Amino acid sequence: MELVLIRYALAVLKFPSKVNDVIIYLKAIYLAMHENPNFEDLEPQLATFLTHIGTLQTHQEGMKTKPPTYNAATRNASLKIAKGDAKTLRNSVQSIADLDPATAETVILSAAMFVKHIYIKQKQVFSATNGSDPGTVDLVGDGGGPHNFRMRVEDGNWINLESNGTSKLTETGLTSGVEYEFQNRSVLPHNKKTPWSQSIKLKVN
Repeated sequence: MELVLIRYALAVLKFPSKVNDVIIYLKAIYLAMHENPNFEDLEPQLATFLTHIGTLQTHQEGMKTKPPTYNAATRNASLKIAKGDAKTLRNSVQSIADLDPATAETVILSAAMFVKHIYIKQKQVFSATNGSDPGTVDLVGDGGGPHNFRMRVEDGNWINLESNGTSKLTETGLTSGVEYEFQNRSVLPHNKKTPWSQSIKLKVN
């Protein structure tokens, strides 16, 4: 089966070297995520995060008083906790971003985090997804090379779709709200063909 290169958006934290700058950075993440509709389920985590940021700031400021009210060990312990919160939130942001690769980068950036693009080789598998326009479906065959596609409604007769000689096809003119069933097969040399794939059912937008 052909391998395809998938562009993947990875959420990244870049902590500054100075503690005061770290506090500013952590506050920026909190402000970006708090009441952000992308992360509404994370509000309990964010509340704890804000508390830990406040503790870190108190300890940092306490080191500068005369005499100091906090020492470096205490400050460093609170710094580790606040950074740990940020890393946990980063993982949560990544999980949310992974739900929709098309918006992943936007979701990550909305959390005031950085995006690193990595490329992953994956096996191309058969998929049927709603297209950008109503009544359209994007089909991707199982593997590379030319493919045949067919569809039907409920248990009706199969309709062969026009082939374009590739492993991808956008079918148009479908009825919104109707569930269609799709299959694909590979076209081999000498016009030989693989068996039809398992079906994918999709309700068209």
